[in-house]
Amino acid sequence: REDRWEIFKSKNQDILNHFHVTRKDGIVNSDPPTGIFLAHLECMKKSKEIGEPIIVIEDDCEMATGWLEKLGSVFRNIPEDWDVLIGNHYFYSQIEIITDHLAKPRNQASTINFAVYSPTCFDKVNDHMHLRHELNIDDVDHFLTSEKIPTNNYTIWPMISREFVTFSDHHKKVRNMELRLREHAYQFP
Repeated sequence: REDRWEIFKSKNQDILNHFHVTRKDGIVNSDPPTGIFLAHLECMKKSKEIGEPIIVIEDDCEMATGWLEKLGSVFRNIPEDWDVLIGNHYFYSQIEIITDHLAKPRNQASTINFAVYSPTCFDKVNDHMHLRHELNIDDVDHFLTSEKIPTNNYTIWPMISREFVTFSDHHKKVRNMELRLREHAYQFP
């Protein structure tokens, strides 16, 4: 949506100053979770095609102060076999803190509005797409962090992005993820 793109740009001018940003419209269909999933899958495919990691930032993302430095610290510490690096998680599960900059979620986690996809990610996800219906997983975040999918996913620790309060086309209501943070705050150190 154009309104969210404008809000995104005003909240995240720093991203536009440091990276070549290409706006990609979401894939619109009758099933929003599938459309979001397919949009992320296209970005994973692009990463494989160019042979470089690609950052995907959804239009409801707001970056934290110091995010770029934190991202640099993560890339100095991330294991070589990583497939997905997530900027934020509102947890459904526990998390293992690996370093001052990196953590590994255990089981499913929720919300990917900032993700970095390695060129290795597309094949692992695409080869396991048949499990979406078997596992009853519609959302890309739950799929990528499921223990049934062989992606090596990591989370930037502490989170460097959050969802700002906005009307969600996906959920057809205003979403305030601060409530989700409070709900799962006991899992944070």
